[in-house]
Amino acid sequence: MAQPTLLLTRPAPQSQRFAAEFAARFPEVPVLVAPLMQIQNLALLQDVAGVDALILTSENAALALAPQTILRPPVWCVGPRTAAAARAAGFPVAGVAEDAQALAALLRAKAPGARLLHARGRHVASDFPGWLAPVGITVAEATVYEQVDCPLPPEAHALFSGSGPVLAPLFSPRSALLLAKAAPPRRLHVAAISPAVAGAAEPLAPLRLELAARPDSGAMLEALGRLIATLQASPPHGA
Repeated sequence: MAQPTLLLTRPAPQSQRFAAEFAARFPEVPVLVAPLMQIQNLALLQDVAGVDALILTSENAALALAPQTILRPPVWCVGPRTAAAARAAGFPVAGVAEDAQALAALLRAKAPGARLLHARGRHVASDFPGWLAPVGITVAEATVYEQVDCPLPPEAHALFSGSGPVLAPLFSPRSALLLAKAAPPRRLHVAAISPAVAGAAEPLAPLRLELAARPDSGAMLEALGRLIATLQASPPHGA
């Protein structure tokens, strides 16, 4: 089996953190960090004072919002990483769910009639205003950061030109779409964090796709482990 390489296309801080987690578990697999997005914070234009709580669906939102207001209303978060960033910035965490749909269900049960503000990036797959309006929860939206596209670096193009398999963990539908747009990847073995991401990865035509059991980094490492085990069990080409 040719040596696989892990390709990380998330923004640099998240990619570097995941690279460290991956290296601790799979030290024999080389890693290439090639971000296809970078985060650019935007000015907060909405009034935080008029809401009962905030919705935060990424740590980027917490980091972008915190310096722009002295107010610290309760926050409802997607994922423990977002909750940790919110707590570190001084926001009391009212609740945490594993994904946006689960958070919407939690809000229907726990926050009837609330006035909420979803601090978000420009590109999101969720629709909290539409999901929660039927039960009397009002959700305004504030775009507090931009995901700016980055070109695929030469090292990544060289990786695709080589002969070894490429492991591609994908954490959002946008990541999958940008990777498909940036280059026609070959020999991709994809770990997808959710069914929505798996669907967005179809244009990549991966040789194998593993779906994470949960939408978190630990489950993504497990999915990558399954991909690596499958590659190790495969006979060498031509054997």
